[in-house]
Amino acid sequence: MQARRARALQFVFFAAYGTTIPFFGLYYYHVLVDAADGTGYIAVGVVLSVSMLVGILSPLVAGYLADRFRIRNRLITSLSLMVAVGAMTIYLPGSPFMADSDFATRFVVLLVGATVNGLFVRPIIPLIDTETLIGLRAGNGGVERYGEIRVFGSIGWVITASITGFVITFSGTMSVMLLLYASGFVTLALLGRTGFRSEIRSVVVPWKHLRSDRAYQRFLVFIFILSVGITGGYVYTGVYMADLGLSIVAIGLSYAVAALPEIPVLFGGRAILARLGSRGMIVGGGFFQAVKFLLLFLIAGARAPALFVLVMLLQGAGYSLQFAGFVDFMDRRAHENLRATYQSLYHIVFALGGAVGNLGASLIDRAFSSRALMAVAAGLVAASLVYFCVFVRPRLSDAGDAPT
Repeated sequence: MQARRARALQFVFFAAYGTTIPFFGLYYYHVLVDAADGTGYIAVGVVLSVSMLVGILSPLVAGYLADRFRIRNRLITSLSLMVAVGAMTIYLPGSPFMADSDFATRFVVLLVGATVNGLFVRPIIPLIDTETLIGLRAGNGGVERYGEIRVFGSIGWVITASITGFVITFSGTMSVMLLLYASGFVTLALLGRTGFRSEIRSVVVPWKHLRSDRAYQRFLVFIFILSVGITGGYVYTGVYMADLGLSIVAIGLSYAVAALPEIPVLFGGRAILARLGSRGMIVGGGFFQAVKFLLLFLIAGARAPALFVLVMLLQGAGYSLQFAGFVDFMDRRAHENLRATYQSLYHIVFALGGAVGNLGASLIDRAFSSRALMAVAAGLVAASLVYFCVFVRPRLSDAGDAPT
């Protein structure tokens, strides 16, 4: 029962995400157009960065409350409803309701909506991951089976990312994707309610364990560097494809197809983990993502949608390998009463790096080009892997840090 519910949570969250993440950068560029100066590059960068920055503290607060009072599902429901509110606010500037509004008004409304979205969406996935891991243990399954649950999120993403480009093209407006996004999180809120406990129980949180975990602290530095490169490059990949003349449908399909390799990788997660260990999965996944950005930079002259789709397959393979490695690395190091906190701290640092990456990406796009951004992203991902290999070296006695 708990495993089925965890699959549903993963599916609905990523299905909702798949309706908008491939197009967020394009949507902001579409809405934040100044009649006098053209696209507001800085304004887009500010909106994207603020939406990441405000998510820095909320996962830590949510993780503490989840660990302290065991209220993960109550938090999933309340946070999801607030994300839906943020989505509807982001929807307004691109809708007919604000068709005649000026640039400043559209910017303020978008900034408010992006702030609400970033503040409340960030804590959800670490809570869902924690719920997934707890469900696996309750069913006498090992955490190495995480990928078999998380794969349903990939399936949800593939479905919605595939069809959203067609929906946008058919409707003639990008703002329709925000209605799908909001609907997805309302559904997630209802699903969260099915796991409510009748009683809220308090436990002791062992902060000393976290303070003494040096390997985990260095791991967070690695995550920051990685996120600066990956987030800006990933969000602006859609902008890059649009700059090269690819259609909305082609962009959506490329993001959808990119997730397909996640399915076999996550289904085979136990075997891959046994062979490579969490460190091998993290390094291998990062390598695929660095190569992806480098190839995106190199194939600009081809302007062939099929070629971009093929290159984006590396995204799914790299992301799934790396994220499954992250989850295993953190879960094996975390104290029982710090599992949600460990997952949340990872997302906080990733958000901070993403905020820096998004703002930097907008500046690079304006000063140079979206193509140059792909090369910078590849370099930053490679630099993060060097840091990880040199400095994030836990004791050999730590389970899951070496192949078993």
